[in-house]
Parts: sequence; structure tokens; C-alpha cells
Amino acid sequence: MRIFWQGDAALQKVLASVEAAISDYGFEDKFKKGVAVALSGGADSVFLLICMKKLSEQFSFPLCALHVNHHIRAGEAERDAEFCQKICAENNIGFHLFEADVLALAKNEKLGVEEAARNVRYSFFDKFIKENPQYTYIVTAHNATDNAETVIFNMLRGGGGRAMCGIPPERDNILRPLLYASKCDIVDALTHNNIKYVFDSTNSDTEYSRNFIRKEIIPKCSHINASFESAIQRLNKSMRSDTEFFDEYVKEFCDANKITNIAKKETLKNLKNAILSRVIIYMYDSVECGLESLSYIHIEKIMEIVNKENNIGMKYSLPCGIVFSCDRKYYRFERKKAFSSSDSEFCIELNLGENRLPNSDAVIYLTNDKNDEKLSYVTNVYKLSIQANLTSAKINGKIFARSKKDGDCYRYGKMTHKLKKLFNDAKLSQKERQTIPVLCDGDGILWVPGFSVRESEKQGTENENIELYAYYCHNGGNDE
Repeated sequence: MRIFWQGDAALQKVLASVEAAISDYGFEDKFKKGVAVALSGGADSVFLLICMKKLSEQFSFPLCALHVNHHIRAGEAERDAEFCQKICAENNIGFHLFEADVLALAKNEKLGVEEAARNVRYSFFDKFIKENPQYTYIVTAHNATDNAETVIFNMLRGGGGRAMCGIPPERDNILRPLLYASKCDIVDALTHNNIKYVFDSTNSDTEYSRNFIRKEIIPKCSHINASFESAIQRLNKSMRSDTEFFDEYVKEFCDANKITNIAKKETLKNLKNAILSRVIIYMYDSVECGLESLSYIHIEKIMEIVNKENNIGMKYSLPCGIVFSCDRKYYRFERKKAFSSSDSEFCIELNLGENRLPNSDAVIYLTNDKNDEKLSYVTNVYKLSIQANLTSAKINGKIFARSKKDGDCYRYGKMTHKLKKLFNDAKLSQKERQTIPVLCDGDGILWVPGFSVRESEKQGTENENIELYAYYCHNGGNDE
């Protein structure tokens, strides 16, 4: 599928990479079923829009553009929406605008802003396709540089083989025809041909991990290998091939053994970890439908339970309100039952390291080292993390975590505070009030996540002044 677009060598270089991707991934016939372009106004999406405009003129398929105003960047967000509407009008392309207050949504649902924005976008895309049957596919402007960033980001988080597959060229009704084109080449092509686009100011902020990877790490990798992004694509292709083979084998194994979200214990006995880990993912996806992937840490924990000699009655809480459990004959993944306050009562002793809370997907991590390397593995699994330095509290004896009790109170800021009032002021839900852990020692309440550490009036000994840090890590409690 050739894209007839007159321009200089810089433009023709990028077009060649786009044409190669369209051919390799078999997008030609899919485009002809109607395409909606996800248009942000940035260089990549503007380039994609014009490419698709040229193709729609050649092959006469329906084309429109979708823009989501997240209302995150004051002033810039409105500027981007106006720019997108204007460029569509100039090119006689249908334009559809969707608006959402992502910051408020992220706060209400206790999500990261980037995650909330992504959820909004894909929810809008899905709704649009369902309501407009003349458009079958959404095309997004993810490019080779985005893909390299994703692979490096996943690698630094300890991702496995699936994480090294990179950004998928196609997923459901989403197509990505720019995956062979580098960001630098796209910008060069637009600049040399006087095509305008908008710039997102947050892209220059290296406090964001992906921006740091793009601006600091990828240029250094390219210094070692000028074709670094192409090398990443070869890695992706190899890993996708391996993953597809394993996925097919595991599906056949699960079908033959009637494994869904439930499996007989004897069926999983003595499986090699490479297969067992994928069977675990298959079982989890039978409940969660793949909306939230399991992390390496989750899979490792479940395999550890499966390989125990006596694991009857053991349970492990996972994201999205899923629980892995063992009885005498079966392993199973199930959604947690509806919340009940009586189910939330607990009291456990805390030790250094990871302490999983009962009936919850949350953990409390205790460490004497503020730069504890193992902590990063734990916090990467969870959306939210609240930390506290317990050193000044003059800890008396062992530390334990329990559920809230009527009349609970403790002292900080030279005042005694009742937990009931603190929770009311913080507008915590009934479930949050029951599931939030209360950390105690021999002198009473020590700390409640989200509030201050106890104010101690006693003189500390040398032992009592040993540094101690606590981290409460959870997924937002949205699994009611």
C-alpha cells in the first residue's frame, strides 16, 4: 500500500517505514473498513492523520479524527483541541471531541494521572466505535521511539518475556502503523515540509520516567548502536514469536485439562516454571479478561504457594479484587465477595520486609534502610504507596497491624485525635475505614497510613532510636 505524498527525502524515508509496517502487519484491508485517527495535535499524530488522509483519498475508505481534552494542562489543553479541530477542517476530515476532568477522576478513583488519562481515552475510543459502525478501527501514533521507551521501562521494572514484546502493532480494534518510524524522523519530515503541530510542555520534564528514558537513555544507547530502535524491533519480533508459541501450547494444555479459573492441584503438579507461570496468567485472565496484567512478583508468589507441600487454605490477594486460593483438590482465582465489615477484622504481627494484610491486596513494608532495594519491587506492584518514618515514635516492643476499633485515638501535633473524626474529615468510605491498617506497639497506636506518626513524650534509648520506615502499599481499594 503506497502513500502518494510529495515531499523531500526526509518525508520519503518515514513514508517507506510506514508502508513497510502496513505491509508486514496486514493493515491494508483493515483500513478499508473505516478508520478513526487518535489525534493529540503532536507531531506523531499529525503525521499519522495526513498519512491516513492520503490513503483514504486513494482507497476511498471512511476517515475521521478523535481528540480527547483531558483538561490537565491549563491553557495548553484548549489550544490543542482548537488546533486539532482546525487541521481537520482544513483537510476536510470529520472531527470528534471528547472532554474529561482527568485530574478529578484520578483523585476520585485513586489512580495515577497517566493511568486515568489512558483509561479515559480508550473508553472513549471503544464507545465511539460501537456507536459509529462505519468506523471499524482506531489508529494511534505510537512510533519506534515510543516502543523503545516501553521496552526499556519494562526492563527496568523487571518485566519478563511478555514485557519485552514491546507495544503490540494491533490489539482488538487498535492499529499502530507508525511503529517502524522513529520520532526524530517524523519531526524532521514535518519540519522540512512546513507542517505545523503542537508541543506538549510536559514532554520536556525529565521527572517523568518515560521522558528521562527518551532524553537521557535512548541517545546513549543510540551512541553504541545507531540502529538501536531497529534492534529493539528485532527483539520484539523474536519475543512475540516465543510468546505466541507458549500461549498456544498453554491454551491447548488448559483446554485438554479443563482449566479455566479453576485447576485441579494434581494437574499443575511438577509443571516447569515456564509453563506454570503462563497457566497462572491464563487462569487469572479467565476472571479478569486481561484488563490488568499480573506482575512478575505476583506470579512468583503464586508459584511459591503452588510448590509448597502443604498449602491447603492458603490465599493470596491480587489487583482488581481477585483472590488466589487453595483447598484440598483445587487452585482457583475468584473475585472477592461483597464487602462486609466483619470480614475486615484482623490483627497480625509485623516483621522487617513485606507483610501482607489479610483480606486485602495491600502490604505493609518495614525497613531500617530508606534506600532498601527490595522496596522498589514491592512499590512497583501497587498504584499507591504511603510512607512514614517511625523512628521518632520511640517504639515499645513488637509492632503489629490491626483493623480499627471503636474509640481508637492517638496523639500527635500536641493533640489527641480520634480516628473516627480523622476518617470523617478525610471523607474515607466505609470500606476504607474498615480496611485501613492501624499500626500499634506496646504503647498503643503508632501510625495510621494517611495521617501523622505518634508523638512520643518519653526519652528514647539507643535501641529505640534505630531508624525504621513503614510503607503502606495498595491498589486504591476500588474492588468493591
